[in-house]
Amino acid sequence: MNAPPLCLTGMLRQSDASNLRDLALAQIENGAVVIRDNGLEGIEFGALQVLLCAAFDADRLGLSCHLDASAAPAIDRCLAAMHLPDAATFFTISPLTEVSPTL
Repeated sequence: MNAPPLCLTGMLRQSDASNLRDLALAQIENGAVVIRDNGLEGIEFGALQVLLCAAFDADRLGLSCHLDASAAPAIDRCLAAMHLPDAATFFTISPLTEVSPTL
């Protein structure tokens, strides 16, 4: 079973964190984390924490964690507000054409 990419859209809030966690765990179980941007406008830190944990877990397990380059600006704004490094510190930033639609 392949987990679909995490598709980030609109404004992700703390209340989305639980669902993101379940989707990220499914991706890790399938061997890679792929995060796509479908119009991400912003992300609150609680939801971003889930994505950061997925990136750390993937790295710890020797798995890749790819993030669409188009999602990085919204994520970077949230990271900057928390005085954290940019998204490239946590994710492999990939142009949309390089991110596989399935794992």
